[in-house]
Amino acid sequence: EGMAELEEGLKAYATKGEVPAPEVFAHQLPFNVIPQIDAFQENGFTKEEMKVSWELQKIFGLPDDVKVSCTAVRVPTLRAHSEAI
Repeated sequence: EGMAELEEGLKAYATKGEVPAPEVFAHQLPFNVIPQIDAFQENGFTKEEMKVSWELQKIFGLPDDVKVSCTAVRVPTLRAHSEAI
């Protein structure tokens, strides 16, 4: 449903110059970023942000006293997934 809403929104923007109101998601998907991914944890970060922090600590072999902080947003795309540091 979300992919269809994204595709329809892109099509509407290309033909009419405006994005229709969202029906599946709370916010429009085309030309937007979604700031909350998953639930907020007790420390104020979302679960997705914590997963990125834990993954970075693991990859770089960082000790527990080196803190990693990040902001994670979802960028609606048709056929991709990535992370950027």
